[in-house]
Amino acid sequence: MLESWQIFLTGAVLGVSIAAPPGPVNAAATYQVTKSWLAAWLTLLGATTADAIFFVLTYFWLTSLRASGEARALLSGGSGD
Repeated sequence: MLESWQIFLTGAVLGVSIAAPPGPVNAAATYQVTKSWLAAWLTLLGATTADAIFFVLTYFWLTSLRASGEARALLSGGSGD
């Protein structure tokens, strides 16, 4: 259980460090703020929601892959049995 939280927190830190630099979403939000503050906020909320969905899907895919032993088989070229 502790290892799952460690993986989760590592992914969260990596996600924040990757999301921190300005990019196209921040440019779009900057453009939207000229229209209204709410439009810019909703642009960033949509991007954050998409990132959260991708994070959760990746987390569960990786943990299920690790639990099934397929990762070791894929990396070693074996059958996994």
